[in-house]
Amino acid sequence: VFRPHLGTSTVDGTWQGVFANSNSLAPAAAVGILAAVGLLIEFRDKRILPASALLGGLNLVLLVRSSSFTGYFAITASVIVFAAFALIPRVKRSRLNGVVVGSIAAISTVSAGYVASQHISTIASAVGQDPTLSNRTGVWAASRVYISIRPVLGYGYWAFWESDRYSELDIRRYGSTHNSLLEVAVGLGLIGAAIFVVLVGTAVICMSRQNWRKPSLQKVWWMALLAALLAEHTTE
Repeated sequence: VFRPHLGTSTVDGTWQGVFANSNSLAPAAAVGILAAVGLLIEFRDKRILPASALLGGLNLVLLVRSSSFTGYFAITASVIVFAAFALIPRVKRSRLNGVVVGSIAAISTVSAGYVASQHISTIASAVGQDPTLSNRTGVWAASRVYISIRPVLGYGYWAFWESDRYSELDIRRYGSTHNSLLEVAVGLGLIGAAIFVVLVGTAVICMSRQNWRKPSLQKVWWMALLAALLAEHTTE
């Protein structure tokens, strides 16, 4: 923050700090902002406010100066989830069934995610980002093609990116698919991807049930953190 020239990208001038690029710094800054909020939730003491404000402020500067879509997406997802789960006590007072509420929320989230994925370039342009997200959209499209060639078991864990057998492929220069689900599918096939989805889904369902049964801001914070991490893993 105080010596930005030490951590500025020589390519586009964005802040990257000690990380390899700004897309790695930004999610860390988003988590830092959440950590600042977490301090207030956990201790609920006005004496902690200056430290929380300093931590949140510094990370907000890092997030903005990194100018990363990944970071913006992560913090936006966490804010939306935090706001939604904070309403659980009010929703429960209306005597709505938890399964119904959860089902509606899941369908809405999946639908919104699908629509957003189909218009990702438009969304990126609207917030002043590169429509291709530094050519991630091209990498995702190419990844799906290679997945279709070996759909069941994939190419082996990280073999696609490191084995000399595929060294001539142009996509190799990007180092990864920049999407965790696609990455698992490339390495371990659709079987591995299915297991990955089950693991992530289990975490989301269990944390959601805990929030519904015994709501608290601490549990809401953990849900917001999970949302930020999942958002980061879809674009980086």
